[in-house]
Amino acid sequence: MPILLYGQDLVLIANEALYSDISTHILLLPFLFGYLLYRIKDVFYASIAWKSKDTRIINVLNFIDIIGFILILLAYVMKWYGSYTFNSIEIHIASLPVMVIGFIIFLFNKQTLRVLLFPILFLFF
Repeated sequence: MPILLYGQDLVLIANEALYSDISTHILLLPFLFGYLLYRIKDVFYASIAWKSKDTRIINVLNFIDIIGFILILLAYVMKWYGSYTFNSIEIHIASLPVMVIGFIIFLFNKQTLRVLLFPILFLFF
């Protein structure tokens, strides 16, 4: 989902990195991000706890799920607001890590977020 929402912004940043000497370091960031994820893959697999689906009781959203949903909504509002400002690309990209954090909290758990926090904060770079 974040790739669908931020695909156009990422293409703009990649084009800027290709044609500007000042921002060529941006081309290395996906490789560094992938390396960071590769280094912690075992810890990531161990921290994933899929939510159990019990058909006998109706599961309500717990507090952590609500926080994840609020972060996703906040990131979408930031992206929407950024579309109407002069520096829209900066606000769009600043909302990307917030949305990724929200999705990780909503889909997995807070232990998985703790494991992935450094690579996600690396996205601000």
